[in-house]
Amino acid sequence: MKAAVARLPRRRATLALPLVRRVVREDLPQLMQLCAELAQAQALPAQDGPRLELLEALFDTPVRTWVWVAEQHGQLVGFIAASAGLAFPQQRYHLSIDALHVSAPWRDDGIADALLTFARARAAELDCLELRGPQPVLAQLPAPGPHPPLVRVGQTHARQN
Repeated sequence: MKAAVARLPRRRATLALPLVRRVVREDLPQLMQLCAELAQAQALPAQDGPRLELLEALFDTPVRTWVWVAEQHGQLVGFIAASAGLAFPQQRYHLSIDALHVSAPWRDDGIADALLTFARARAAELDCLELRGPQPVLAQLPAPGPHPPLVRVGQTHARQN
């Protein structure tokens, strides 16, 4: 009798830490691909390219919206978008997560955790009162602890708070 063999999905041999950084104009074609994936998953119409409103919000002073991308081997594999808002009655800024997306092949590799950890650190740097977002996204937020996950920032490794 022949034994049954279950095929397991193949994992990438090297799971390098994602490079998490702010989006730049040169990333826009890949970012638009990721946005199209997210739109399709949410049954929304995809945009043909970046709209003027997005470009103004991301790159014109004062910056009101940030997109941070996760990069693996030169390819953008995910992003998190956040906008600044004002919390009342505290009269302090808060950072609202507007979108979080990781491409399907990378979803089990900790990319979402790295992006959320990075957003939390940026909110602290911006002296935001809190980080807000949809409950399903906030439920994924890694708990802060004495040893936060290691993510790559720029070309170096850094612990993010």
